Amino acid sequence: MNSIAACKLVDNLYPLMNPSTRIAVIGAGPSGLSAALALTRSIPKLIFVDLYVAISKHMGSFRKLEVAEQILFFWGLAGHVYDLGGQVIARESSPTLDTLMTEMGIELEKLGEEPFSLIDIASGRVQDLRIVSDVLSMLKVTEKLQEAGEASGKLGVHTVSSVAHETSHTYLRSTAKSIMNPKGLVEVPRAVAGLFTASGYGYAEHMPFAYMHQFVMSILGQAYRIKGGYDSFWHKISTTLADVRCNTRVQSIQRRNNKIYISVVQGESTSVLEFDKLIMSGNSSIPVNSNVYLSRAIKASLPAEEAAAGILDYSAKELEVFSRVEIIDYYTTVLKISGFEHFAPRFYYPETAQDPSSVGHFVAMQKFHADTNVFLFWSYGSAEVDQNRVTELLFEDVQKMGGRVEAVVLQRKFRYFPHVSSRDMRLGFYDKLEGLQGENNTYYVGALMSFELTERNSAYSFNLMSKRFGSAEEPIYVKASSLNRHDH
Repeated sequence: MNSIAACKLVDNLYPLMNPSTRIAVIGAGPSGLSAALALTRSIPKLIFVDLYVAISKHMGSFRKLEVAEQILFFWGLAGHVYDLGGQVIARESSPTLDTLMTEMGIELEKLGEEPFSLIDIASGRVQDLRIVSDVLSMLKVTEKLQEAGEASGKLGVHTVSSVAHETSHTYLRSTAKSIMNPKGLVEVPRAVAGLFTASGYGYAEHMPFAYMHQFVMSILGQAYRIKGGYDSFWHKISTTLADVRCNTRVQSIQRRNNKIYISVVQGESTSVLEFDKLIMSGNSSIPVNSNVYLSRAIKASLPAEEAAAGILDYSAKELEVFSRVEIIDYYTTVLKISGFEHFAPRFYYPETAQDPSSVGHFVAMQKFHADTNVFLFWSYGSAEVDQNRVTELLFEDVQKMGGRVEAVVLQRKFRYFPHVSSRDMRLGFYDKLEGLQGENNTYYVGALMSFELTERNSAYSFNLMSKRFGSAEEPIYVKASSLNRHDH
């Protein structure tokens, strides 16, 4: 196996901050841990910066896996490991993760050449989903957009938001036969659109192409997953940090007099910690009353008192930006099923996953291990389709496919994929969002800025820390084509 080219995102950060600077990182998901790791690596051995990583009340900890409410990435059953969330890594499209995993000694296992299938719920019939050809047909469009994005000097979704704000099908039709779309695609190919929806990103017909672009650029190449579960990787990352405070509930954050004051609860103890700078990661900055995708009751804009509900003392400018964000109610359900013994270990996507009116029905099913009757399902909810309705529809769908639910082992609802509409993106949402970076000594990393994929989250965090706290004159970009490929 050839060695990967050195990843500058990881190795070449140098500090410009005062050695006594105290930084709080709120949220210990991939974006928060990557930001903390980047800051740690930017500090020479003789300079120490306090890094506190706390879990906000809306995020789960991957440390206390034995506590059901704390599960985020991983779950064990009868000696097996199950990843409830992100689990598939296209290694060639994930240079940041690949470099970190190599350093941490993480072992990967290759998935099958075609690990995805279509399933007809009415009959249970299965056919291969040939995603590779559909992804390749999108490649010219996304490569052209990637080149334009890299030249912009911006980060994350912001790199393409000004040119790819139209909904995905509309964008392709408007650019057909132009230099940006030389193959003349007029809609997102079926397999790509289905995988996009099944992965929790909504429907192609609704979402700005800027999000579709981030998705496609991250799924090119052979699919792998981490042996022992995703948690093993992020746990190793956390052990390299100076001070990781898991299972810590953040009550409130107050910013005044150029300082950050964070009230936290650990066990029965409450304390207020003082910091100089604040990094909000994941969904910790998203209002708790955000609009929910696919709901009929969508507010044109959240009232200030609703948008402000949360842990952060929002400024008027921050409220204006974050109140535009919509989230997806994305359910992961683990079922024990009899009558499904014939299913091979892989992902299955129903035809109905292409229909937004089917909200509540599952959009993806997975048999993780061949020797079990445990299946994972992913479904969308809404303000009208709650957890009970999602469960009812799963029972119905399983019965239609010839199976019987023996038990509901686990169910989790994630506030997933924070995003904005095509209109808000066109009106400069990402200009306003990135304009907040550094105001009130506060910085933001996570899916809203970078897209809801681990590689994108991690790379954005490294880039932002380099840009704001390092000596790099411009953001450092790493793309798959610039790396030596692995031979397997």
